[in-house]
Amino acid sequence: MRNVYKIHEVNKHRFYQVPKELFSNKRYSDLSSDAKLLYGMLLDRMQLSEKNGWVNDDNEIFLIFSRQSAQDLLNISKPTATKVFKELKEKELIFEERQGLNQPNIIYIGKINYKKSATKPETNRRLKNLTSRSKENELQEVKNFNPNDTELNDTELNDTEREKGFGQNPNEFETPMIFIFATDYAANDYEIDNVQYYLQKYKSATGKEHEPLKPSQWKKVFNEITSAGEHEVLGKQFKRIVDQHFKTDYKNCDYNINHFISGQIMLNRYYEIERDEDQDQAG
Repeated sequence: MRNVYKIHEVNKHRFYQVPKELFSNKRYSDLSSDAKLLYGMLLDRMQLSEKNGWVNDDNEIFLIFSRQSAQDLLNISKPTATKVFKELKEKELIFEERQGLNQPNIIYIGKINYKKSATKPETNRRLKNLTSRSKENELQEVKNFNPNDTELNDTELNDTEREKGFGQNPNEFETPMIFIFATDYAANDYEIDNVQYYLQKYKSATGKEHEPLKPSQWKKVFNEITSAGEHEVLGKQFKRIVDQHFKTDYKNCDYNINHFISGQIMLNRYYEIERDEDQDQAG
């Protein structure tokens, strides 16, 4: 006998409720499926918080839902978990407050905006604006990032990458190399800002341009550059972590950005910054 539903068995399960507006409203059309499902999970968790009386002084309901919980329930990687939280924050579907070192953030659930208006992603506007710079400056930046044959040769590129110009003459590009990769791999301005700052810091600290990277390496860099473990690092906090990184004396390290995002490097520098801040407050 087939194990299928019968008419009296339809409602015997518990469900996560994901609002239809996340699919029908153009405002949320660029949210990933993981982000939409996570929002439904957070709404479910909010009901438990309401029953337990987890509210602040303004009667706003809060909850605790770690990146690790998202990884486990959605079966996604740590960088992906960080990215889906970031997606919800950018749409103001969640707001987070930090509790302190090694403590999960407090989360408040934002209400859905029912106005059916769509805005272009900030990253696209920014990348478009970059093309307005002088051609001479742009071409110089491209030359600085142009891979040589040993780093990235034509045999390593697929047809799509060849069509976009990777590995061709740098004078044929209209935008700097980093932003050509950013067009494909950067999810938002935060990732671009972090990469930009790191490369600027690298040049000032070493006196030379950063060595070229392969497309797969750029993809990983943009994917992980805003995450220190479960912690999102942006703006001044990211700059402090990078500054701390270049003050650290590593063995056999050339301060390549790939080294920075690998292992526990970013997370260790994050904890050092947090420790210093706690000591300053205690002092």
